[in-house]
Amino acid sequence: MQDALRRGDFYILCPDGEVTPEMDAKRILLATVSLSVAALFCAVSPQPKEPAMTVHLDTDNGTCSTTLENATHTSAIKDVRVSTDPAARMSMAHISGHSVHVTEDMAEHLIAAGAKDDRRNLVVDD
Repeated sequence: MQDALRRGDFYILCPDGEVTPEMDAKRILLATVSLSVAALFCAVSPQPKEPAMTVHLDTDNGTCSTTLENATHTSAIKDVRVSTDPAARMSMAHISGHSVHVTEDMAEHLIAAGAKDDRRNLVVDD
């Protein structure tokens, strides 16, 4: 093992006699392919541009806002609509023409403050 470390080998095989060297080679190949597929999936999967749940509620002024792509969008709470994103199975707040995922707790706060509740119960309504 010390020789392998000095050579900088990435994989170090320490035979234990449980499987053949051929099986070890197959396991290394499988691990390599699995890592490659996972890396490819991450590279081609769309990543959200903004973190979810970035809504700020200002009950004193009767407004709420969200920041997307470095721009803040503000709306009167009464003009905000809360709906369901069936793909993400999450609530969404629609603020000044922009949509953002919100926690259920935030959805409840928005609705209690006067936002319109357009959510669907995906278990019952499907």
